[in-house]
This record gives sequence, C-alpha cells and structure tokens, in this order.
Amino acid sequence: MFSEEVRRLQTPAAKIPIRDTARPQAKARMRLVLILLIGAQLAYAGTHSLKYFYTAMSGDIGFPEFTVVGLVDDEQFMYFDSNIKEAVPKTEWIKQNEGADYWNSQTQPLFGEHQIFKNNIQTAKERFNQSTGVHVWQNMYGCSWNEETGDVDGFDEHGYDGESFLILDLKNLRYITSMPQAFITQEKWNKDKALLEGTKQYRTQICIEWLKKYLQYGKSNAEREVSPQVSLLQKDPSSPVMCHATGFYPSEVTISWKKNGQDHDEDVDLGEIVPNEDRTFQVMSTLNVKPEEWKKNQFSCVVEHKSRTTRSVLKEDEIKTNYESLPIGIIIGAVAAVLLLVIIGVAGYFVYQKQKGFKPVSVSGSGCPVLECWFVQEKPGHGGGFSVPMSQEKSLMFIRTEAYSEESISKLHPPADISPSRIYYVTDPAGTFCNAALNPPKGSVNKPKCEINPFMPHASMVSWASALTDSAQSPLYLQADWFSVAVQGLDQQLTLSNIMRAPSASKEPNVILSISSKTAVVRSRLGEPVLLDCGFWVDSSSPVHGSGFSIEWRYQFRGEGRLVLAYDGKNDRFAETAETGADIDITGLYETGNASLILEESQVRHSGTYICTVYLPHLLAQVAVDLEIVEPPSLSIYPSPLPLLVPGQVQVVQCEASGFAPHTLDLSWEFSGADGTSRSLGQGSVTGHRQASDGTFSQSSRLELDSGKLGLGRGGEIICVAKHDGGTRRASSTLNVIGVSAPSIEDSMAMVAVALVLYGMIKFLSWTFSSSDSSDTDSKDKKEK
Repeated sequence: MFSEEVRRLQTPAAKIPIRDTARPQAKARMRLVLILLIGAQLAYAGTHSLKYFYTAMSGDIGFPEFTVVGLVDDEQFMYFDSNIKEAVPKTEWIKQNEGADYWNSQTQPLFGEHQIFKNNIQTAKERFNQSTGVHVWQNMYGCSWNEETGDVDGFDEHGYDGESFLILDLKNLRYITSMPQAFITQEKWNKDKALLEGTKQYRTQICIEWLKKYLQYGKSNAEREVSPQVSLLQKDPSSPVMCHATGFYPSEVTISWKKNGQDHDEDVDLGEIVPNEDRTFQVMSTLNVKPEEWKKNQFSCVVEHKSRTTRSVLKEDEIKTNYESLPIGIIIGAVAAVLLLVIIGVAGYFVYQKQKGFKPVSVSGSGCPVLECWFVQEKPGHGGGFSVPMSQEKSLMFIRTEAYSEESISKLHPPADISPSRIYYVTDPAGTFCNAALNPPKGSVNKPKCEINPFMPHASMVSWASALTDSAQSPLYLQADWFSVAVQGLDQQLTLSNIMRAPSASKEPNVILSISSKTAVVRSRLGEPVLLDCGFWVDSSSPVHGSGFSIEWRYQFRGEGRLVLAYDGKNDRFAETAETGADIDITGLYETGNASLILEESQVRHSGTYICTVYLPHLLAQVAVDLEIVEPPSLSIYPSPLPLLVPGQVQVVQCEASGFAPHTLDLSWEFSGADGTSRSLGQGSVTGHRQASDGTFSQSSRLELDSGKLGLGRGGEIICVAKHDGGTRRASSTLNVIGVSAPSIEDSMAMVAVALVLYGMIKFLSWTFSSSDSSDTDSKDKKEK
C-alpha cells in the first residue's frame, strides 16, 4: 500500500475479482463505519455496481482484525474475516452457482491481504506519529456499469482513521490526495504506469465482466422492481415536515418538493439512501418551512422511481405524527440508526474495557491458567457484513487436565460480571493451555490475548491430498457444540489455536485438536538455517484420531501466496511444490506431533508469513509464523584513500551500502575533525534502491566536500553512517586539507626547519666567499715581496 513499505496485489487471475491494484472514486472523505453500513456510493438509473470493502483494525477492540465484504447493487454476496478465516457466500444466487473451488480461490489471497493491511496500519501510525490507540485502515474499490448506455466507471478509495487517504481519478488515471502523509505513496503510485494501466484494465474490463456474471446469477433478484411507500411525517405541529420513501428496489430514486407546481429547492434537506433489513431501501427529505407557509401554498413531495412516480400533496390530514403508529420502514430505519450509533460507540466501550480489564480470578487447582477471553460470534439474523454482525461477550475458561466433576465445579467462583452462559470448564488432557506464557503473575495487568469463536466442523478437502473423509456427511460425533480458541502468550511468541467439543448445551468442552507455535516472530540472517516452530496434538480418544491427517505450510507475503510444503499423512507422501530446501522431521511428526518447517538456507524471498495448518477429518486448525530475513549492509567509501584537498577545491565522495535486507535504510554523513569536534554533514544525494539477484538491496549516497563551505579545517575523518534493522554500520576515510591560513604545529616546525636550512646555506656560502677572498689577498702579498 505505502510506497516502498507495502505493495498492493496485482490484478487477480481467472476467477477472483477480489483485490487487484486499486478501488471507489467519489466523495472527498471516507466516513468510517457509515460507508460500510450503507454502501457509500449510490447508483443511478440503470446502473449496476460491484463493490468490495476491506477494513483492518488495530487495538484490542474485539472486532475481527480484518474484514472483507463484497456487494452487487448494494446487496452483500460474500464475507470474510480474520476470525472465521474463509470467504463465505451470503446470497442464494452465489451459493447455487459457485462451488468449493471458487470459495477457496477467494479465501487464499485474503490471508496475504490481512498481512498487507496490518503493515499499512503500522506504517500509517509511523507517518502520523502515533504509537497507541485504536486505528482503522479501509479500502473501497469496484466498478459500475450502466445497462442502458453501456457506460462503465471504476473507483478506488483508501482511508485511514475515517479520513480520505488516497482516491483514484480514473479519468486522468492518477491518484489524488490532500493529506501530506500520503504524498510519498501518491508519487510512487502515479509514477508506476504499468500499475495504473492494470488498475484501469481491471475496473473497466475485468470487474465489469464479473459484475455482469454476478447479475446473471441473481437476475431474478437484481432486476426486480419494488415501488416505494411514501409518507408525510411530522414530529409535532411546529416541526418540519418529512417526506419518507421506503421499501423500494433498486436503490436509484429521486425525491423532490414542488411549491404551487414549481420546483422548490430552498429550505430542503435531503437525507442519504439507506438499506432496510429486507434488502429494500429508504430515503427521507425534510422541508424546513413554517406551517403557516405550507398551509397557504400547495406543497407536494414527488418520488421518482424506476417502478413508478408518486406525488404526495402536503395536507394536514395526510401527515402522520408521533401519536400515530409509524410504518414498518420507519421502525426499521430507526433500528438501523440505533445500530449505527452502537457500532460507532462500541469501539470506545471496548477501549474502556481494555483499560478496565477483568476482575482478577484465582488460578485453577491444577496449575493451569484461568483464561479471560472474548466470546465473538456473528449476530443471528444479520447475515454477516458490516451491519453490526458481530457480538462480543466476556467469557472465562477454567482449565484442568482431568475431567471436571460436580464437586470440583462447585468449588470454583467465577466473577459476577461474566454471564454464567459464558463460563466454560475445559478439560485439556495434554495441558496445551497450561503454559507459563499464558499464566500471568498474580496481580499483573498484562493478560494473554484470547478469543473464543463458534466452530463449524466440515469435511476437510485439500487439492494436493486424498480426502480424509469418505463422504461429506457429518458423523453423529460432530453433532455437538464446537469452539475454536485462539490465544497469544505474554511473551508475544507463543500462539495457540485449539478446537474444543462440548455436548450440546453443556459448558464442559474437551480439547480435541491443538496446534501451537513458540516462534510467532522469527528473525534470521541471510544464508542461515531457519526453524519455524509448529506442533500439534490430537485427542487419542476422539473418533477423528487415527483416520489420517495432513500438514500444510503456506507462504503469504504482500499478496503472494505459494504452497511451501504439504504432507499427506493418510498416504505417507509429500505433495509436489516448487519450493526447494524446505523440510519437516517425519519421525518427530509421528512421535511428538512436531510439524516444524525447516528452511535449509534462508533467502530474502523467504521473508513473509507462514501458515501452518493441520487437517483432520472434519476439523482443521492453524497458526501463523512471521519470518523476517535481516541482513545489515556492507559499506564502502570511494575514492579510497581520499586525495589531498586544498582550500576552494571540491571533492565528491560516495558511500555504497550493499547486500542488505529488508530495504529500509537511512544513510547519512558525519565529520570528525582533527581538533576533536564532530558534526553531521547531512544525507547527501541518496539514490534509489537497487535489488540484486539474491534479493538483497544496495543504495548509495554522494557528498560534495568543499573545505571552504563545510568548515573542514585541516581535515579529519569522513564517516558514512547506515542505520538498518540489522544494526548501525559505519565506514570512514581520512581527509587531509593543506594550505590553510592558520598553520599547524607540524607546519610551523617544518617552516623553522626550512629557515634553519636556508640560514645554514647562507652562512656556508658566506664563509666560502670569505675564505676565497682571504686566499687571493695572501697570494698577492707574496708576489709583491
């Protein structure tokens, strides 16, 4: 998403219209929650639309961390979130026309999208100088098609914390923003012409093809016409009059006022079109005119819809007030409004609960922890999506390795603020929950993150392995209450995912399948062997034990996904993959359930998220491990050594940083003078990143050394500093400046030495000439004698 930090997925192949390179134009601001509830854009006459809404949330608020909703003509047809971990159908027409392969192809890319959106939030927090709190990243994209004119359009909007971040201007094929924190991303995306062309192609061709296909699937539903019911409403005799149209489909509608037969646009407030529970729509227009004004004139409300045009004349006897029973549309609308307020306020409530925390409870007698969790499930009757579909309740799990008895349960005293229906007495024979990382010290405010979800067993089907079940019919053993529990340890390294079974209406579940990793985050140097921990346990007394199993390691990173390693335990064979140098310990797999992935030699391309999945007949559980290859840079300064510098001369030096990963690097220059002073020389002129064949990066910085302007004195050490995730590296070279006005001690000594030599030569010559004159005089005297 963000410039170098996060890249977006490219246009999906074949069947998947979800998530390509971009997404809706439209309004200048993305209204958090409201957009997600009502579908944001409105269609016009004969216009159909395909929209996708991606939402990621950070902070402990209880909602799924990542959610995706797809809509055709504002009707939700698919749903995905990070709790259920699969894309699911929401309409009969998509269920009847697409099978398991389609939904698997929809699901797999979204694991990578989840990680992308997490990275987006982290990067956004850094750009906005934020460290804590609840934050939301949204993306809304899709296309529209006018059936009558054939016109097509596409849209793509990205938002952060309810504010518009980047919007696609499809007409001019560029992204626009007014937010300074988005300028870096805007510049990068707008420079990538291939990306922009792919964005255009998806929205004007591929997306349209899928929209037409979906419309064909649901033709009887998508093309139906339902006429609006129109009512004139007034709270009390002095209040404004509202014209309310409800129960119409499709959503395209025009509502206006006329005064004495002429259009009247003044003193009119038009509301937004919102959905009803029965998938029809409603809208309201308020006439802010005093009663005496409309009583002496003829005002009428005109509602124009594809099905018919309705004209309601404003008369006192036509107005419904608060004292009369309201139509069902108004009641539904009011409920929707309340739910809207609930979802807006619920985030604040969860933040409060996070600060408040649970009341402390004692540890169970077995030494296993008492886990305080959130029980999260889809609200019945809401059909998924963003219309407040999820409920969240406090829950508590008493855990022990031996089965509970009535006497042992009677000795436990759960806190009064947790509903008895959300108290669970868990039998964990293997003690998978009984880990020190899940058991905080007494009085500690830090607690493991824990979430419980209802779980639906289904036949485990993977393309690379033989079926683990003989038929899709569920055995009687599965007719019970099933739960999945996801826990993150206090050490931020332990992750645990357990599948539990409880007899119907019982609150005493048993752990049937457990999968865990002790290395949620792994950092490795380039070329070193890496072990990604994953272990699992299956209850040997369960009917699913001994019926075969499969292990899968899948890689996800910035939209890329690939099968790294897969083992079919039922037939004792490995699936063919394109990955080399990846292995598991087969002996450890069968003896201790050790399914850890071994990478013989880490490479830059290995950086990303690895998902370890265990498949049993009708059950599956998975954990994720993040691997980051971190290699610090090697530094070189050119030229080396540096030539002598005289005042007024400019010398260009270059620092080359190479062989580093990841690509984030901060290059700068420092100067340490011969007199002991040090100071920064800035970043110089930094080049872009270059990537080598092994995936590592290189980058360089050029600096102009001008002794006069930079005040380098007689020289010193020129130092190149590289700050990287792998550590800070420095390289230096000595610079000598000669011929400056203030001589050093060495220069002074040299000058004295030169003076002494000159003085000596003068004295010698003087003595020589004196001696020669004396000899000539003596010779002359002898001749005269």
